[in-house]
Amino acid sequence: MGNLEASRDGLAQALHEHLDLLEEAARSIAILRASGNIDQEPLKTALERLKANRNKISEQVKAIGEMDVTGREEDVIEDIIALLGYYVEIAYINERRLLLEVKDTLDTREDLESLEKLKGSAELVLRSLGWPH
Repeated sequence: MGNLEASRDGLAQALHEHLDLLEEAARSIAILRASGNIDQEPLKTALERLKANRNKISEQVKAIGEMDVTGREEDVIEDIIALLGYYVEIAYINERRLLLEVKDTLDTREDLESLEKLKGSAELVLRSLGWPH
């Protein structure tokens, strides 16, 4: 059994990184547009970094989902619910919007599928933790 607090902290760090990566990707889209869709490398790099981050988030969600949270500190569980709720209701939407924005320039189907799978996993964990209250 893993450490719930460490998973909470890892999830928080990955979500903080996610915010930075979304900003980086948005800047890359601006560079792409300014270059007349010629300079795709910054965007490709940004999307690869988002994919790696999505994998980190997925690992944390999976770890939390596999833990027995019975009798655990309520504040830690509430933190996890808040973090996963943020992911499902805000971070997921922002990343999806970004991927859809560039789908005509780069093939983002695999990323979109991965994103949907992660959202579904996060929702399952949220429900197992009693969300919504």
